[in-house]
Amino acid sequence: MNPGTKPKKKPKSLKFNFFAKDWPTLHQQNSKKWANSETNFASQGTSGFMAFFRFLNFHKDPTDTRRRVFYYHIKEEGEAVREAFKARKIEFKELIDPQKPEILYLSVSVEDFELANEINSSILGSFNRKFIPDRGARIFLLIIFGVGLALAMAGYLMSKFSKS
Repeated sequence: MNPGTKPKKKPKSLKFNFFAKDWPTLHQQNSKKWANSETNFASQGTSGFMAFFRFLNFHKDPTDTRRRVFYYHIKEEGEAVREAFKARKIEFKELIDPQKPEILYLSVSVEDFELANEINSSILGSFNRKFIPDRGARIFLLIIFGVGLALAMAGYLMSKFSKS
């Protein structure tokens, strides 16, 4: 160390310093965004490409980690679940996503989640819904499956007859 130079300060903690700089502004943005139970669930993967891979219709509530949120794209399903929750006296809150008002969100506490999930599953099972809703996609997958099966059978038969 040269005389007249100040020693460099060691960072306190990389984890703390990494978030501490932007924390006040992020907290202000989030507190405005999640105010009054108007919750933005678009970041939870309920729409877009990742929604295709979401097989269950619930996730954690981004505003309260002690709650789980069920969401319904079809209003009849959501209303049937809401009525079943009322009948079984399960406490729930309806949440609103300002970006997607057509989706019904029901928030349930973690203590009631197991019973609520059973009700949710039984009611969703009573609604008849196709696994692949688009008719063109179903036909395309059947054709691909048929071609693959035909190629596999042809390969098997060719290998069987070429040996003898």
